[in-house]
Formats: sequence, structure tokens, C-alpha cells
Amino acid sequence: MIEVEQRGLLTQEEFTRVEAYLREHAEYLNEDHKYVEYFIYKDKLLKVIRNDSQKNAVLSLKLNALGNGALFDETECTLPIDQFPALQKIIRTITTPDQIITGTQKRENFILDGVEVALKWSEDWGHHFELECMIEDAKEESAALEKIKTVAHKLNVVVMSEEEVAEFAQKVRQARK
Repeated sequence: MIEVEQRGLLTQEEFTRVEAYLREHAEYLNEDHKYVEYFIYKDKLLKVIRNDSQKNAVLSLKLNALGNGALFDETECTLPIDQFPALQKIIRTITTPDQIITGTQKRENFILDGVEVALKWSEDWGHHFELECMIEDAKEESAALEKIKTVAHKLNVVVMSEEEVAEFAQKVRQARK
């Protein structure tokens, strides 16, 4: 599957407003709180996740870097949560990323008009959101982006440009060095 994703930053007040709207008008999927280790490369992102809400461990590979477009070829493998230390050890041993960033992420997932909406908080990004659609073929990207744009308008949120995402991600990486 291919993920089409856009994101944006929120103030605490915007976050509260959007959350209230989603609780009233969207389908609530789940709480999705997790500890994540991000293995950052120039052209991809590898994540080792201990998902405390879902009680599992996840290895996720996105074949694109933040700020290099909204299209992400993503592959995930899910394991029982007790396998997290082994997964963590394997990845830390066999990879040599440009940088590793770790942190806790608080997340609530919703579906609104066929778009997954994740309301998130993390130390690096603060309050923020992600809007995403899963597609089978890259030719479907423009239709997915149009759905995301419609939902962003409905939520009255501003989606960051790819340049803004790249700049913000670079600031996070610099602050974590």
C-alpha cells in the first residue's frame, strides 16, 4: 500500500477544537499512544515502535523522507509487545542511520469522509495532526490529496507545505543532535 499523508501544527486551542469536532462528526478508531525510535536516513525513515495502547511492537519502513512529498511507500510488521526489546536490539545493531530520535507520542485516530485523521502530541512536534489516505497505485495520489484538502477545510486546519515540513523536520533533527 502507498500512504498519501499531509500534516500540520496546531495550538492547544486548535487541537481542542478539532478534537471536539471529530468526536462529534467522525468515526473514532482508537487511542494510539506509543514510544517510537526513529532511524532517520536521507531517503527513508525506519521506525521501531512500542505501541502501549495496542499492546504490540511495530517495525515500520517509509521509503521517503519528511518534506520530500506526500507519497510514502510504507511497509509494516507487527509483533507481540514483548518482542519490542528484541526488535529494538536487532535494528540498533544492524543499521547505521544518519540520526536516531526517540520519543513518546500521544495519538487519537479518527476517520472523516474516508480520510484517517490522527491528532497527535509529541515533544518535538507539539500538538499536530496528520491526514492520510491509503492508495493502491501512485496514479491515485491527486484524488487522495483532494480528499485530504476537503477534510482539512472541514476541520479548518492549515496543512504544511512540503518545504515547511522539511524545514521543521530539519529543526527537530538539529535540536536533537
